Amino acid sequence: MNWNKTPTPSGTANKPIIRKTTVQVPVAKPAANPAPPHAPASGAIPARRRDPNRFQLSQTSRSKSKGAATNRPNAFSRRALDSVRGVKRKSATPDVNQFSDEDGDSSEVGTTDSEASRKRPKSSISSVDSHSGSRRKLVSDDAFREDSEPLSFIHGADATSAYAAKFKNAFDYDDYSSVELLYPSRNGKERFDLKWPKTKDDYNPMMDVMNTVESLVTFYFPEELSGEYLHGNKAFRGRLNRAMQRESIPEWIEIVEEFNSVLAPLIQDGTIQRELRQRHSLALKWIERILMQICERTVSPKAEKLNAYKVGSSNVYGELLPRLVTDIFRKVQLNHEQIFIDLGSGVGNVVLQAALEIGCESWGIEQLPTPCELAEMQVQEFRARTQLWGLSTGAVNLLAGDMTTHPSIPALLQRADVVLVNNQAFQPDLNDKLLNMFLDLKPGARVVSLKPFVPVGHKMAMRNVDSVVNQFVQQSFEYFSEMYMGTNITNGRPTVAGKCTTHYDNLGYVLGTSSDVFFAACSVIPPANSTSSADLGNVLEGLVSKTHEPLFTDLFGIYVNPFYKYQRSSQVQHNPLLTLVDGGAAGQSPSTPSHPPYHHTSSLITNTEPHRPDNPIWPFIQPARSVDVLIINDNSADTPDNFPNGTEIQQTYLNAQAAGLHKMPFIPAVSTFVSRGLNKRATFFGCNETGTTFMVWLPNVAYTYPSGQSTAKLEYTVAETDAMIANGNAIATQNGTVGWPFCLACAVKNRDGGKLPAGCHECFEKYCYYRSGTSG
Repeated sequence: MNWNKTPTPSGTANKPIIRKTTVQVPVAKPAANPAPPHAPASGAIPARRRDPNRFQLSQTSRSKSKGAATNRPNAFSRRALDSVRGVKRKSATPDVNQFSDEDGDSSEVGTTDSEASRKRPKSSISSVDSHSGSRRKLVSDDAFREDSEPLSFIHGADATSAYAAKFKNAFDYDDYSSVELLYPSRNGKERFDLKWPKTKDDYNPMMDVMNTVESLVTFYFPEELSGEYLHGNKAFRGRLNRAMQRESIPEWIEIVEEFNSVLAPLIQDGTIQRELRQRHSLALKWIERILMQICERTVSPKAEKLNAYKVGSSNVYGELLPRLVTDIFRKVQLNHEQIFIDLGSGVGNVVLQAALEIGCESWGIEQLPTPCELAEMQVQEFRARTQLWGLSTGAVNLLAGDMTTHPSIPALLQRADVVLVNNQAFQPDLNDKLLNMFLDLKPGARVVSLKPFVPVGHKMAMRNVDSVVNQFVQQSFEYFSEMYMGTNITNGRPTVAGKCTTHYDNLGYVLGTSSDVFFAACSVIPPANSTSSADLGNVLEGLVSKTHEPLFTDLFGIYVNPFYKYQRSSQVQHNPLLTLVDGGAAGQSPSTPSHPPYHHTSSLITNTEPHRPDNPIWPFIQPARSVDVLIINDNSADTPDNFPNGTEIQQTYLNAQAAGLHKMPFIPAVSTFVSRGLNKRATFFGCNETGTTFMVWLPNVAYTYPSGQSTAKLEYTVAETDAMIANGNAIATQNGTVGWPFCLACAVKNRDGGKLPAGCHECFEKYCYYRSGTSG
């Protein structure tokens, strides 16, 4: 049956005419001895070669599709007509997976390490995913052969001696020492000089040893040994840390040698090989440790060379972070039997990660000479260092040249299962070239990009049936990682390529910043020429005379500004640093509901706002955020005994009303909180309101301990700490109130639009606040 469309006069539309044609089809007679299914009758039949241009339209076809209606519709036309008429066809077109990394996550692999998990994985499956398949073999038999050749790699000692001016002896010893670290392979020993980098961004050999020891204990030791040497008095990492704190080089070396003595027999008796054979995938921390070692010895020392290129052009677009790459591999279900290609592979980070993490055949192509040079160095180090770690990887292949003209690329694309293209900064003409190249992909292949090839909202219709984008099915994902907070960023990119900071988001530092009230405490100290009373001056004289004038760094938590010179962040783009304090100082008054009132100058800080709500509700009721349920633990000191009475959340409601933020549900007056006892128990707000965020309010109540402690109390005993935490647990469980867990579940489910379980109505009657004149 052929679909033909008759030409129509201007301004009219005729229905398509259906013509039936009957043809005689000769029937082949069966062979006397038919071959078994899936087997050739005689000899091997060569595989049919796909036409590389099978999806492309010739110019003649293009012109005919727009002209004479008597021509047979081409494949694109038939698919468009099927779509219009509801005819379903099995689709095996390439998928385009688009990842959005918000510009801040495209950077080199960092130069500081992500430590291995302190808790041993419970199974052989990666904590990331098992997408590489259970049949993937991790252990490298060659690495454990008795006659294996010595490995050629860059020792930690080589990395420090090659750039001696950047390092100093550890703890300023007159002479430096060195140590050998054993790895889980027959020839696995690496030399390290015990030196410190003069700047924090450079390679730190002692931290390298400590992080590697911890990774080896976590991922290679049998479970009964890993627990013993990861925790408690025998923990290697903890003991090395303490030796560093005591500045004892002999003790530090002794601990490393003890580690070697524990690992050596595990290699000799085959324990390490057996542990690896039980595993079929690598945890992210394991992957990052190995990639970090490679980068620190190859790319990082020469990272300044990369700054010669203009970031943001079609040729320079940054490297992807390992965590994002792992997420990509998981979503496209890349496995060890497939082929991965990175178009625009830079220094080769993603190519190496695919070969290591997945074990697949991995290809990359890069045009710029310096990244090509560094990528080749990384590949050489990768091949030796993975053997050092006793691991088998997929084949790594790098090409130098233009991805759109290199003669090897068309054939590779025909074989590829997953193609990655970091097209964040590509110009439209380059994107168009790539899109046409992707027509050579086999059905079912996946293309991963950071910017969409298929326009947003694109739909196939008769007017665009010849468009290349109709061959692709697109999915979009959002991605953000706070892991590299602290990295110097300019216009959304690392200021120095290849130099990233990790672990700046230390929990202690974050909690300390969120509780920072030093700026307020220091602001009340009168200056030397103050006209304050003599009594106050006399009281403070002893303090002031013995302490220095508060410095800028004394008053604030200092964070690198990730929005520095970022055009879309007009308010903070001019400041290289962000100075953060207790969020309660945000000053959500109706006049300036969304702007912090504190601005640093050369003098002390003052606050001119009339009120400072302590609950960080404000960011979650912005229109851009679709928060359904918010659980609020209110620890405000509204009363003389430092307990909340609804003042803070009610003030946030008033501020939201003034700012036109309608996601904030109705909050009653403070007098209502007190008269109805809402400040002594959990309350639900927004129960019978649509379009608002459902809020579960948990006020601080002294269930088991007087938890209304002053901020000025700076020291707690162990018993007081335990008691405070226990009271927090009582607040979360409403002191063991029967039915509370079920009611909390009802609160969360209330916003999903589904049917609520029986019993939720009673929960809402008990915990919901309904404004006057309404009910549940």
